[in-house]
Amino acid sequence: MKNKTYDFLKLCVQIIAPAVITCIGAIGEAVHWEGTALCLTVLGAVTACAGTILKGIHDTYMEDKVVLTTRAILEGAHDTHMGDIALLTTDSGEEK
Repeated sequence: MKNKTYDFLKLCVQIIAPAVITCIGAIGEAVHWEGTALCLTVLGAVTACAGTILKGIHDTYMEDKVVLTTRAILEGAHDTHMGDIALLTTDSGEEK
């Protein structure tokens, strides 16, 4: 999955969906809409499911990144980056 796609889905699950669910709940109760509870239940379940899937994708991505970083270190890379963490070594393998 591309970073842009992941970031967009994360925005939808963490910001947009909860805001929409809250709005539907407030307006639905205000106008006495009979389907409010059902709608909130369905949207809440879909949002929770999507959040769980995105968390799994994130965890898998981070595990792969750690494996690749570890492999690069073991193979003698001199400048290995993982997020904001950088491991710089000398030719002898000592940390700078």
